[in-house]
Amino acid sequence: MLERFPPWGFPAGWFAIRPSRQLVPKQVEPVRYFGRDMVLYRTAGGSAHLVDRVCPHLGASLALGRVCGENLVCGMHGFEFSGEGRCVKLAYGTRPPPMARLTSYPVHEVNGFIFGHFSQDGASPTWKIEPLDWEGWTPLRHQRLEFASQPQETTENSVDIGHFNSVHHYTASVEQDPSLDAEKLKSAYRVVRPWFGRRLPRWHFEVQFRVLAHGLGYSLVHASVERSPISIRYLINAIPIDGERMHLHIAAAVRTLGVPGLNRLLREAVLFGLRRDVSQDIPFWESKHFLEKPLLADGDGPIAIYRRWSRQFYATVPSRRRPSEVESGRALGNWSSESSSA
Repeated sequence: MLERFPPWGFPAGWFAIRPSRQLVPKQVEPVRYFGRDMVLYRTAGGSAHLVDRVCPHLGASLALGRVCGENLVCGMHGFEFSGEGRCVKLAYGTRPPPMARLTSYPVHEVNGFIFGHFSQDGASPTWKIEPLDWEGWTPLRHQRLEFASQPQETTENSVDIGHFNSVHHYTASVEQDPSLDAEKLKSAYRVVRPWFGRRLPRWHFEVQFRVLAHGLGYSLVHASVERSPISIRYLINAIPIDGERMHLHIAAAVRTLGVPGLNRLLREAVLFGLRRDVSQDIPFWESKHFLEKPLLADGDGPIAIYRRWSRQFYATVPSRRRPSEVESGRALGNWSSESSSA
């Protein structure tokens, strides 16, 4: 029987829970990811935390709780929990039960998003997403999509060169072979896009894309439009809701230009284009099956390299390994220095 998704469970890594601006101090929000009911909250001091939703006392939902200072308080009996999940105080004034503890997930707030770390085997994070310098860029514009797929499938699109022509009607080519460095995969490709669809092929523009996938939940894409000052940042963050559905957070920012009013208009246009492309991909993501041994052909792009790299994020995958250096192709020149400083 064909599998809809990779059969190894949920991948480990950092995954975007919410944009930072959507969680204000003292807010408590129920969320469901990785098949688990959780609570995301922000303390009075501004720290974000992610914990399991069920109070270990008598099973009340912490989604009905409140924030008191730096702690989360169960609304039913007043049990008070620290951000690390330890019960530190009771409304009764008595000693907390020694085993009263919530499962707490590491949180990393960076680049406009609140990321939570998940691992099926309970392993602690060994890396973090690199912060970007946003000086000279517009604020991110964000949208969230929900559909039936899994993060490995959506992240694979950045190396699936063959689908660009068939699905999006672009002419695409690999600019530089992928390089792997532990949890990072870097790739670069170029596309020729028609301005007005396929009917006027002479009216086109070229875009160079440089992609950094840091795990299967976070992708940074830098796009440069040839013969123009337009420079774009896309953040594409995938997170599984359960074994069937996922959220995909897409966000865009543009390097500011010296024309009043143009920056916002340009940002809206590039986000619209990204949303259009993703919408064209969704029917294929929702209907395809995962083939562990696909019949790859010349022109597909470096899918095999990506597949080998992605296996490291599963706790139960056979022959699990973690690439520690560039495995294939050339290093991508000054890509890393430019994107990490931007």
